[in-house]
Amino acid sequence: MLYGESVLAFLALAPVTRDRIFVATPRRLRRRIPDDVVHVRLPRPAEAAVYGGVRCQPVADAIRACRGTVMPERLRAAVSAARAQGLLLEREAARLRREGF
Repeated sequence: MLYGESVLAFLALAPVTRDRIFVATPRRLRRRIPDDVVHVRLPRPAEAAVYGGVRCQPVADAIRACRGTVMPERLRAAVSAARAQGLLLEREAARLRREGF
């Protein structure tokens, strides 16, 4: 499933670096993957959402995952954009804002 920055880029919620694609799985990969794909191993199976037919990390979780790698003002803008597009419920957006996004 798409993870973190790749979810924000796919949904056009924030300007992020698109030179790498972040994917997450609960299992280790045995195959060789391209250099521009970054595998994130999840400690346990994670909840997934489907946006445009693509399995993704839920938007709220993707925004949280980007803390420290994406500028805070871009993450705040992503919360607003996701809410405006109907990708976040108001209570989810409010919770993210309380968390500092």
